[in-house]
Amino acid sequence: MKVTYLSHSGFLIETERHRLVFDLFRGTPELPADGKSVIFFVSHFHEDHYSKKIYAFAERPDTQYVLSREVSGAPPEAVVTFVRPHEDIEVGGVRVRTLRSTDVGVAFLVDVDGETVYHAGDLHLWAWSGASAEQNRAAGEQFRAEIARLRGTRIDAAFMPLDPRQEADGVLGFDTAMRTLDIKHAFPMHFWGADGYVTEFCTSDTAAPYRGRIVPLTEEGSSVII
Repeated sequence: MKVTYLSHSGFLIETERHRLVFDLFRGTPELPADGKSVIFFVSHFHEDHYSKKIYAFAERPDTQYVLSREVSGAPPEAVVTFVRPHEDIEVGGVRVRTLRSTDVGVAFLVDVDGETVYHAGDLHLWAWSGASAEQNRAAGEQFRAEIARLRGTRIDAAFMPLDPRQEADGVLGFDTAMRTLDIKHAFPMHFWGADGYVTEFCTSDTAAPYRGRIVPLTEEGSSVII
């Protein structure tokens, strides 16, 4: 599996027979017409996760779109499957399961060519220093209840937020998932270009138990084969 960081929460995953593009909102990935199918995934409509530029590929016969149900703007020529939380469907020979985001839309669990990929979208532990203790407690409970659905699943590549806007609390969701789930490789995302925030977390005592499983791609266009 080849993973390319596009920007923010956008990633391109290439497997033996497929290319999966998640939450692209900036830039244009290279998607050669070489026989591999292409599936664009959009977790929700926020402008840092969705751009109508993805429909530049809509007329290609190898391309499909899996969009959270509230996402609008797809042209008539696009082959679109709309999804809700907690669905289990097949798209182009790829199994797609969805979770309910703790913000808007869905997260994706995708089985493709013998690999399992998890893209969180905005499913994250949204605790904030300015919120009440009760609000943050409820946010934690909601997050943990949702990712509990992934227990027992071997995840080969997980893409999960590290959000510097939350300051120290921005790592809570990532840390909880790493300590709870069976994740082989974990990719930070949604870090708003704050490379130092990612580096600080990866070298922290908090991340020590699973540091070797974090793959910190922070330069747009950078790739790794896992």
